Amino acid sequence: MDLYTAMSLGAAGGALVEVIAVFARLNAWQDERQQKRQRGNTKLPPLSRFVDLPVLAAVATTRILLGAAAAGVFHDQLVGVAATIAVGASGPAVLQQLGTFKNARQAIQADEAAAK
Repeated sequence: MDLYTAMSLGAAGGALVEVIAVFARLNAWQDERQQKRQRGNTKLPPLSRFVDLPVLAAVATTRILLGAAAAGVFHDQLVGVAATIAVGASGPAVLQQLGTFKNARQAIQADEAAAK
């Protein structure tokens, strides 16, 4: 898969995760409003109690960029749209894991040094 297509699909995967997270917050807001209505409360919780727009924008932007970056890193190994979106959706975790890998030589040298 070419780099730009992979990055676009990875960004879409990151955006998808954030859309699901926002949906969960909206669902929680709806549930609390319904509970308060059933109890006869006239003061309903505002949306801002469940969705902080500046933070949401920052997190969404970061997740989209990390999704694009993860798909960009692995674009040569990705086959198919679904796999590329999945890598983008798991972008933060994939990149964190990639950052903790030791190369084989470092691992062998560490084992040899520990054995001595």
